[in-house]
Amino acid sequence: MIKKGIIAWIVSGIFVNLWALLTCVWLFRWVYFVKPIHVYRSWVLEFTLAYAFFSVVLNFVFTGLFVLFYALIQKGLSGKGIKKGLIIGLSSWLVGGAVSWVRVALTLDVSGILFIDWMVNGFISYVGVGAIIGKVYEG
Repeated sequence: MIKKGIIAWIVSGIFVNLWALLTCVWLFRWVYFVKPIHVYRSWVLEFTLAYAFFSVVLNFVFTGLFVLFYALIQKGLSGKGIKKGLIIGLSSWLVGGAVSWVRVALTLDVSGILFIDWMVNGFISYVGVGAIIGKVYEG
């Protein structure tokens, strides 16, 4: 069980970091500069080495907590493997991610396109990590 957890943590951590690199740093970096942008700290917009390191570590903490949560409740979920992972990924996104991002959008002055970016990237990250963890625990 611990071996599966470590494998799921590493693979899902790599997935989340690669997804963030592909979308937030390369393809959709421009959304962070759509006005208004005054809600960001300057070191986030500059994408310094410190911020990159912080992001990678934070993503691995996130996926580690996700794996731990999955390991604790997996027996109570219906389905097998990836289906279980998709259920927990979608549920986590709906309860944690989507609610938080909507609250941020309602309380801070952020652009609509950035909000959409957060929602879509969060959905893909949560559901993707759930599917990876479900697949690792299936085998």
